[in-house]
Amino acid sequence: MIKRILLSSFLLSRVSRFKDSFDAKPIFSEKFLIQKLNYIHYNPVTGKWNLAKDFVSYQHSSASFYEEGIAKYFIPKHYKDL
Repeated sequence: MIKRILLSSFLLSRVSRFKDSFDAKPIFSEKFLIQKLNYIHYNPVTGKWNLAKDFVSYQHSSASFYEEGIAKYFIPKHYKDL
């Protein structure tokens, strides 16, 4: 039990370090929003990740919704409808 509590405390202290470095930026323009959506959509298929052959086919992404109008595991709300 003590090991579990110590491990939990250790993990929580490590997570809190990441929160300090989070760089949230307000989105005031559609151009900036699209830039961020593209980053999110292409990230799983670039660099070291290569989680899918094509960014639209990555199963945990809303890219297929925006590119092909196909919702996979969830129905995202289009940013223009917000």
